Amino acid sequence: MPLEWKENGRLDIIGQVPEWFQREFDCFENTISSPREISLSAEEFSPFLENFIIDAETFWQERSSQLLRSGIWTEKGKTGNEICLEATALFIDNRRIVLVESSEQTRSEKFQWLQTARQGQLDVISEQKISETQRLSATYYDTLTGLANRMFFLSRLEDTYETFQWNQKHPFALVVINLNRFQILNNGLGSYLGDQLLVKTAQRILKCLRQQDIPGRSGADEFSILLSDVESAQEAEVIVERILASIRLPLLIDLQKICLTASAGIALSTPQHHRALDMLRDANIAMHHAKSLGQGRYAVFDPEMRAQAFELWNLERALGLAIEQDELQLWYQPIVNTSNNCIESFEALLRWHHPSYGWVSPSKFIPLAEEVGLIIAVDNWVINRTCQTLKDWQMLGHAPVQVNINISARHFTDGDLFRTLQQALSRHGIDPQQLRLEIPEGSLVKDAAIAINILTNVKSLGLSVAIDDFGTGYASLSYLQDLPLDYLKIDGYFVETMEIHSADVINTIIDLAHKLDLNVTAERVETFEQYNMLKQLGCDTVQGYLFSKALPESAAQSLIGSEVIVLK
Repeated sequence: MPLEWKENGRLDIIGQVPEWFQREFDCFENTISSPREISLSAEEFSPFLENFIIDAETFWQERSSQLLRSGIWTEKGKTGNEICLEATALFIDNRRIVLVESSEQTRSEKFQWLQTARQGQLDVISEQKISETQRLSATYYDTLTGLANRMFFLSRLEDTYETFQWNQKHPFALVVINLNRFQILNNGLGSYLGDQLLVKTAQRILKCLRQQDIPGRSGADEFSILLSDVESAQEAEVIVERILASIRLPLLIDLQKICLTASAGIALSTPQHHRALDMLRDANIAMHHAKSLGQGRYAVFDPEMRAQAFELWNLERALGLAIEQDELQLWYQPIVNTSNNCIESFEALLRWHHPSYGWVSPSKFIPLAEEVGLIIAVDNWVINRTCQTLKDWQMLGHAPVQVNINISARHFTDGDLFRTLQQALSRHGIDPQQLRLEIPEGSLVKDAAIAINILTNVKSLGLSVAIDDFGTGYASLSYLQDLPLDYLKIDGYFVETMEIHSADVINTIIDLAHKLDLNVTAERVETFEQYNMLKQLGCDTVQGYLFSKALPESAAQSLIGSEVIVLK
């Protein structure tokens, strides 16, 4: 009985089903009345047949002229008979045929079935034919870049892996390359220029490869490369360094100069890999590790990276539950007024105590929250928790105090900052002037117009706004003066180096801020000399370990309004 394997995972009957099939198997009962309309999955007929089709996929892709046989297996029919069957894979006129027959059938019947299958194929050919070359190209190659598409590349990876596992005489490397910030460029330039950028990048990759290497496009902004006959990591690194250097060269597309970088991960073939997909996983892990090192870098996979990736995966799952399970905490670092040495306000700093991991560093979980899209929920928790703390302090009889809250740049694209703040202030009934938002300078650089609009709405609630880490995000003076700001926070790097280098940079920032009618805060102040220089330069407020580390809520409230003692 001939069947045709379809892309939708179904088997279509070709020709007439033998009478004994109709009699012995339930799934063929209705083929007498409408034989051409019967479609079934391989598993419905036989689990053995389903496994055979998995093996036949490679055979069909190679367009082999040989027959792929499964051997013989037995099925029990409805009458209880043990029926010996045999499966054969055929490739006839671009159709994937599976011939299932009784191993006891005569050879003449087999050829009769083959002829029936060929005739059935002729009956269903579309009037609008696609050439074999076009069909191959659409099936196996990316239509934009001409490189192997993901499906075809993975099949080549499987073949190369199987060859290596068989004799281990042909070691190879798998490289995954991801274009940094491509989606931002694509959105800004438009899809046409984005496509041209991908085409030219693919061409550059091809020029860096050897004849035996196989490149493919595995994602919207991702390429994969099989480096054949690679004996060591150093050989692969030389090729990858050449590729990354080529990608870094400026491109001129429609008179626009575009600079691009890429991150790459390298996985070397080892006997420890149980599947080809294990290598793909490891190459991706190495690529993400390279991204964490900075743009334009590459990394060779090390098993320790997998452990780190697994830890981050566990942290990601745990972070999603941290809010509802009350694992997050806010600690408060005092901000000191330089004119009277009194604590004027606090900065709320996020802490996470996990029941299994203990204290998790903010430098680890905050970037993770940004990456996985949890940062909006975390920030919303911080806003509401800060409002509750201010209310609690007020109920205890403390004088009103201001608290700074750090807000992610994601609020300018994904969140509803105005509504969140409005609801929190109303729910807890605190004075809006007790809240000050700290906005990272980098978020203002990406889209100043959106930032100005959102911050103007926020300011209408009565809150004050500070630009954080000033000096690291290259904020333009042309829109800095248009932002509705109240404070400017100098990045701690300039404070740390002011005793070694000239304090002119900080002096310039302070003068600029005061001319824009902004107060200035310097962070990471750790020595009396730094404090004294900042005071002389006219810095309004300071914070850092010289005065206090971040403190739990109960300890911070005892310092409200107090004067600090600064020792030389």
